[in-house]
Amino acid sequence: MAITNPIKLAGIGNKTLHVQRTVHVIIHRILIYYNKTVEILISNTYKQSMVNFYRWETVANFITQHIPESKRSAKETLAKAKDMQKMGRS
Repeated sequence: MAITNPIKLAGIGNKTLHVQRTVHVIIHRILIYYNKTVEILISNTYKQSMVNFYRWETVANFITQHIPESKRSAKETLAKAKDMQKMGRS
């Protein structure tokens, strides 16, 4: 006895296979789109963090230029600005 395709035996044939292929193609395209979106989002997030870093680095350099005894890093300048912002709200 030859091995037969269970899909053909069930009488569902090519329509089911076509739908399965279509769904597979749609899912594949969605995953590609999702992957590209995540790559763009991560890239933009990194760029934004670098822009933010350079902005605070510039502020820290400005402060050091005008007040030489104050040698703050960008991270310290940002922390101080956040503290001052919190004090202004309370």
